[in-house]
Amino acid sequence: MSDTMPQPNADEGSWDRKEFDWLDKSFYFVTVTNLLGIPIGLGKRMELLMRDVRAAGHNIVNNSVYVQIGELKGKIMIEIETPELADAQVFTFDTPTSASTMVVNAKPAQAAVKLTERIVSKSGMKPRQIFYVYKAAGGSKNTVLGIT
Repeated sequence: MSDTMPQPNADEGSWDRKEFDWLDKSFYFVTVTNLLGIPIGLGKRMELLMRDVRAAGHNIVNNSVYVQIGELKGKIMIEIETPELADAQVFTFDTPTSASTMVVNAKPAQAAVKLTERIVSKSGMKPRQIFYVYKAAGGSKNTVLGIT
């Protein structure tokens, strides 16, 4: 298990079927409203995320932006250095946490179903949260990760 996440446009092999340790990783986030699993106003929320994280003085660790797949509310987040002071928009995984990834030729919601099936068959547990890695270029393949 690795603790270093690949960059968002890294080759698929560095993301597909990998396990990453997220213990002590910190993320700055903004919320987003989802409609049928699709984030509404994603571009504006991404701009807000980047503006707010810089305004708060946080250092970005990895340029990967993660978009939570959800029914009504979700998060858009980016990894930052763990801050010394508490910040309401930052959360740190302080218990053992694993991020299992998969690259799938499907829409994010469909990819999430496939990843959930894989995690359940492997561990017997559903992931607590599922995100996809935002890629500006798009494409037919999506990288999804399940937090367990």
